[in-house]
Amino acid sequence: MSSSNRHYLSLLGLCLLVVISLSRIAVASSHSIDATATLSRHRIAVGEMVQLDVKVTGAEQADIPSDIAAEGLQIKLTGQSSEVQMINFKVSSSVIYSYIVIPLKSGNLTISSISVRVAGEMMKTSPLSLEVIGTGQAASPRAAQQPSQPPRQFSQLIPNSPSPALSSQSSKSAHQDRLGFVEVVIPKKRFYVGEVVPVEIRFYVDAHYGFSTMGPPHFGGEGILTDRFKDPEQSREDRNGTVYNVATFRTLFAAVKAGGLDLPATTLDIAVAVPEAIPAGIDPTLFSRLLGGGSLLVREQKMTLKSETIHCDVVPLPAEGRPKEFSGAIGEFRLEGSVTPERAAQGDPITLSLKLSGKGNFQALKAPLLTETEGWRSYPPAEHFESTDLFGWKGAKSFDTTMIAQQPVKVTPGSSFSYFDPVAEKYVTLTTPPLPVEMTAPTATNTPAAIATPIVQAAPPSFPSPPGAIVAREALQERGTRPWRDLLHQERWVIAWLSLLFLTLAAIALLAWRASLQAERSPRDREQAELKRLLRELQQEDLSATEFYERAAAAALLLLKRGVAAREDLEEIVKRRDEIHYGARVTFLTSPEKERLIDLITSQL
Repeated sequence: MSSSNRHYLSLLGLCLLVVISLSRIAVASSHSIDATATLSRHRIAVGEMVQLDVKVTGAEQADIPSDIAAEGLQIKLTGQSSEVQMINFKVSSSVIYSYIVIPLKSGNLTISSISVRVAGEMMKTSPLSLEVIGTGQAASPRAAQQPSQPPRQFSQLIPNSPSPALSSQSSKSAHQDRLGFVEVVIPKKRFYVGEVVPVEIRFYVDAHYGFSTMGPPHFGGEGILTDRFKDPEQSREDRNGTVYNVATFRTLFAAVKAGGLDLPATTLDIAVAVPEAIPAGIDPTLFSRLLGGGSLLVREQKMTLKSETIHCDVVPLPAEGRPKEFSGAIGEFRLEGSVTPERAAQGDPITLSLKLSGKGNFQALKAPLLTETEGWRSYPPAEHFESTDLFGWKGAKSFDTTMIAQQPVKVTPGSSFSYFDPVAEKYVTLTTPPLPVEMTAPTATNTPAAIATPIVQAAPPSFPSPPGAIVAREALQERGTRPWRDLLHQERWVIAWLSLLFLTLAAIALLAWRASLQAERSPRDREQAELKRLLRELQQEDLSATEFYERAAAAALLLLKRGVAAREDLEEIVKRRDEIHYGARVTFLTSPEKERLIDLITSQL
């Protein structure tokens, strides 16, 4: 190249730098300042976290709060980053403040407007809403964008050597061979059909290149059930002198059939910011300083990180020694039982709690089988699981069963639970013995007689002070003496107390007459009167399902005491009432059902 051409290129480069600098200053001065707040997800579960970003456009610094107050949420500032973009020589700068949001309760929660001060000007972001649901139930929005993936039902872990394979979805890059690799880590490569195995998938990308994921990993294949991936854990790691950004995904998986299993290559689609070359003739150092440091000429390149195929052996569960009550539980478990309260009246509910702890396929666990249940009525148990690891592989699952004693008993039912231990390679049956419980005589509220003849205590009548007594009291206060003899000669005082005596005697006579009438009525007459009263209340329009079945069950118990023909129908009413109180059943009462039950009770009167 001739000296004149080099001189021409130098002048051209200098002119280009001047234009870029002037355009950056012009854009910075002309662009308005704006503040926006965004959430990485709008639906999470209790125990998970979400990132809140406050982006201030048109400024390089802003004053923001370190903590944000929001009901049911803990929001703390974790860091900030700057962003400078140049599109067609138009430069814009912004600063991003990142917060971690931790939910403290479930529900539809709101993050109110966040106040941001920039260059003496106060501005506010728009409010944000966040839906927080039960533990482990939040659906990842990125997973919802993969309709082609099979339904996921379990989750687990896998070991494999680093695989520096990277295939590009667009043009090749000069840095592609060292951009990233994948590690898949599992604890073992031989397991049983239905056994859940934890899997940890780590995606490494050179820390010199920014990247973002474009959805969850593609893991699994035919004959494999996997749980939904949670949000990845972000970290940094030095490998052989190269620093990598690491995205770690965790889940569980299980095989549905025996034989050799080749786990397909695990892939993750990412977008990498690949730097572009600086135009020839421009000093790279000067260019970087003018544009805020670093190379800002980048382009987004879509790529796929890919692991190697992993071979595993899936073994069928043995048929020998399999208990009849085995329901598919695989792992290592312990069983504990407790009862509350330990002392109750016959007919009152108690709760038998059975707790399975350890590791295994907790999502598929069924409640232990109750034994020695004679004399007890039990209802479907309520289940609750608490995980002690990041996968949901270890933890404890509780089954709380509500029970009512139907006869005098001294112990609760026992329990039995069978599972397959993949370490010992055998079936194990755990049991809990019957627990002692003290049952006292039935309370009045649990007997039909108490329902039929409620005890009503009448309050004694109260009467105002006689006028004569008031006058006499005022006279006593004035004279400071107690003229009892003078009071006896006052006509108003005598009339008032005689009236009081007459009313007292009349009340006693009335109560005695009502008592005699009640004594003359037979128990059947009293039951009939109570049934009519209950029937009138059942016909009220504003009764809820719970109130209706309370009255219907009381009437059914009275009719069952008589020994009527429709015994099974009446017992079903009492059973429905108990299910509402103690079971997990939600009852909706329809008008035809209400009319049918009223007609049934009316026909037995």
